[in-house]
Amino acid sequence: MKFDNEFLDAIYARFREGSDGIIDVDELGLADLAEQLARTNVDELLADFGADNQRDDPVVYFYEEFLAQYDPEQRKDLGAFYTPKPVVRYIVKTVDDALKSFGLPLGVADPTTWGEYVKSHPDIDIPKGALAEDSMVSMFDPANGTGTFLVEWLEQAKRNAGEIGVKTALSHASALEISLASYAVSHLKVSLDLPEDLREQERIPVFLGDTLSEKRVARISGLDDPIGAEGVQADRVKYDWHHNVLIGNPPYDRVESQGTGGFITAKTKGIKAVGERSLFDDIFDDAKKHVIFSAHASLYNLYVYFWRWAIWKVFEENTGPAVVSMITASSWLDGPGFLGLRRLAREVADEITVIDLHGDNKGTRKDENVFDIESPVAIVTLIRHGKSDRSKPALVRYASYWGTRADKLAALTDLALGKTTLTTLEASTDWHSPLIPTAGGADWAACPKVTDLFPWQQPGSMISRTWPVAPTKELLEERWEQFLATSVPDERLKYFAPSKTGRSITTKVPGMTKLVDLKSGDAHQPVVRFGMRSFDRQWTFHDPRLAKTESPSLWASLSSKQVFLTTMNTTSLGGGPAATLTTAVPDKHHFRGSYGGKDIVPLYRDANGTPNADPAAFRVLSDKLGVKVTVEQLFAYTFGVLAGTDYTDRFHEALETPGPRVPLTSDPELFAQMVKHGQRLIWLQTFGERFGTGPLPTSGITWTTEPSRLPDGRADIKYHAATEALQVADGILTGVPTDVWNFEVSGMDVIPKWLGYRMSKPAGRAASSTSPLDHIRPTSWLHEWSVELIEIVAAIKETVALVPHGVALLEQIMAGPFIAADELPGVPAALRKPPSDKAVAGQDALTFDDGVLPGINENGQL
Repeated sequence: MKFDNEFLDAIYARFREGSDGIIDVDELGLADLAEQLARTNVDELLADFGADNQRDDPVVYFYEEFLAQYDPEQRKDLGAFYTPKPVVRYIVKTVDDALKSFGLPLGVADPTTWGEYVKSHPDIDIPKGALAEDSMVSMFDPANGTGTFLVEWLEQAKRNAGEIGVKTALSHASALEISLASYAVSHLKVSLDLPEDLREQERIPVFLGDTLSEKRVARISGLDDPIGAEGVQADRVKYDWHHNVLIGNPPYDRVESQGTGGFITAKTKGIKAVGERSLFDDIFDDAKKHVIFSAHASLYNLYVYFWRWAIWKVFEENTGPAVVSMITASSWLDGPGFLGLRRLAREVADEITVIDLHGDNKGTRKDENVFDIESPVAIVTLIRHGKSDRSKPALVRYASYWGTRADKLAALTDLALGKTTLTTLEASTDWHSPLIPTAGGADWAACPKVTDLFPWQQPGSMISRTWPVAPTKELLEERWEQFLATSVPDERLKYFAPSKTGRSITTKVPGMTKLVDLKSGDAHQPVVRFGMRSFDRQWTFHDPRLAKTESPSLWASLSSKQVFLTTMNTTSLGGGPAATLTTAVPDKHHFRGSYGGKDIVPLYRDANGTPNADPAAFRVLSDKLGVKVTVEQLFAYTFGVLAGTDYTDRFHEALETPGPRVPLTSDPELFAQMVKHGQRLIWLQTFGERFGTGPLPTSGITWTTEPSRLPDGRADIKYHAATEALQVADGILTGVPTDVWNFEVSGMDVIPKWLGYRMSKPAGRAASSTSPLDHIRPTSWLHEWSVELIEIVAAIKETVALVPHGVALLEQIMAGPFIAADELPGVPAALRKPPSDKAVAGQDALTFDDGVLPGINENGQL
């Protein structure tokens, strides 16, 4: 057997080494496989693969299915997900149209050289690294996979210029692939698509290598070894060849902040004109300057590295016309940490086109993905028509496609075939703004943002391990005792369950003994209430040593009057209320169990009750309304609108742009009514602790039989709609209406989530924890949980009952005059910062003005 590819032939030869060149077909089971294939009706098997089928590539389809069964983790790590043909066709056709707009009539098949092009375009120079006789079009796929993009590139060339077009396009195309299996499949796939004469004459321009790897220190020329030569050639393709077209579907996966970006994060001298900087610094510096540190982690993603590589290679190493078009995760379109990448894209391009395909299968707005993944995706195309002018931001055009996978792929097919034209909206030209237009129009934009009314927002406490949080105080005390019983440091470290970054048992926290030095019997810090999830009050240690990021400014602001509003400021809201509350310091993911960011909005900036608001804004509000407005009233009004109306349904489209806004009436009577409505909701959802007095309305919600044991799992929890009864293990709670059982917060079912933390088996991250402390579980159902569940049902039941009144109020507010956002003064920058530099310095010490922890009562409250 002889491969046309010398590298694959060498690999195959080494596979045969040690076997005298003979493969034992019986030992490998190849004889049985051959016999089964001989009996297979191949024509019938392939009948399902055709032009109308979304998976019309049998070679790639069978490879992907094999990898999914054989090694699903490798498939995920490699990003080996078949890119649907309509996606590929759209991207290639978009690039083809761009090339034609540059004055290259044959698009991807155009043979025009740089010398010929600059003669007719005197304002364009031959780019660095290119020769006059080089083809003006040079396409590169940095993550080739199984060759789908290269095949479509050649098919488009054939449509443009016939067989000669295929030869031309092949000569100025190249690709890299890191996976040997995908590399081999792509060579097979591309070879099958080529005319026989080209297959014999041309080496398939796909090379084995890592696009992100650093440049080799030295090269050895004239290598006889095909395997060594392949690596040298891959390096030349990356660094020596000129590319002004880049297409593809690079992998996307969160990675560690250190040592994962290769060439992109390396401090390589000579890339920039001044100093030693990395390409990654160009986007990371903006994040460090403008957004809170918790948003930085999102930048450490393979797809971000590939975008930075593409911009560098195609736009910064090249002068003149250029185009990049890739389908990647869409989080960079509007995520707070990606403002530097958005700025860079606006700098290098003249125009940007975004096709937002959404596809969040686990988020607040579930929607089918065009891939078998859960992260939403988008196709983004950057085009530069001539010389670079980095002083002018690119025009951004945006289109959005929701719905089924089939609908989205059909829409892309129609666009590629010219059956429909793309309808777009323009996004902001501000350098850092999202590449998504502000939804909702001018009326929505006139409503003040919650983040402007209450300027200080803060991420919640990020403990990053599950055992320091529990539904009972006694459970935490038992875990602490077991933690200290581990005297061997390595064993204590295992019990601690350190995260990859953050504190460990040897971390020094000022004023506190290192965890590794604690002795058996040492006392723990106070056990206090913790806002684990919406409507779920749990317990935790008031101990910064156990948290990755404890958000000390939130702890410092605690008082008997403090209330924390939680929402989602950087992620689109789903169904249910747009905000919830807690009187305890909240978890980072308090609102709905994920997507936590800078989403905690305190009522007060400190324990003394300093309003989390701009005094100048209250003077304007009081003047407009003709009455004195307090921060408590504005907070209640805001919560009434967000949590006590049909807010997320009414403003569903507007909320596609993350960040809730508040329609602010200028009618004093309507303002007062919404304040009263919000106060009632706050009293309910803080379980009677704030903005009211008296017992919760629990009448009619009773345990006919209280549970005598813990539920074994979700199957041990059943809801009976006909009788409005909730069965928990062997207990029955009556008076639970269906709309209470189904009550959700942006996709999180509140009551099932609450019960999930109170089962005999650990759920969520605790189920996979390696710490033995997470397996110290409750052994019986507690009466206090029975009381809490009644309170939760009562709070939700009354909240749901109040919504129609809130809807009627909001209708009147929307019909009347508003106080517009631009009528309020700009928020001083100081008010957006945490209230005490001392409280957040270094994020290492939990400190307060008097230098001591505040007093905790027997209920775990300050």
